[in-house]
Amino acid sequence: MYTCTDEYWPDHADHPQVQYFRNLQHGIGQRMTAELWDEVAKIKGGKKVRGALKLYDNGQAEPNTPPLMSLKRSYHADHLFEFLQYAMVLDWNVRPTVEELLNHDFFKKN
Repeated sequence: MYTCTDEYWPDHADHPQVQYFRNLQHGIGQRMTAELWDEVAKIKGGKKVRGALKLYDNGQAEPNTPPLMSLKRSYHADHLFEFLQYAMVLDWNVRPTVEELLNHDFFKKN
């Protein structure tokens, strides 16, 4: 989970951005596929964005990177973590839309 801190930022990796993405994939429990990465090249500016990096490798996350659900400490956070699992989908083809996210139970008043 991105917290605006460098706690899980690798300082010894050849490509820190790739290692950071590996950590993110580990955290949300989803992996980039070669097919999704190829789709990036098809969008406007995609080839420039992805450059020579391959974010679909099978590299390992940093050993101290926690899975997202392990960060939950109380049942009071159930709705928040359910929403985060619903929202944080790596595959943009199945990721919820903004409307779907805003209609999630997390935002409804009890």
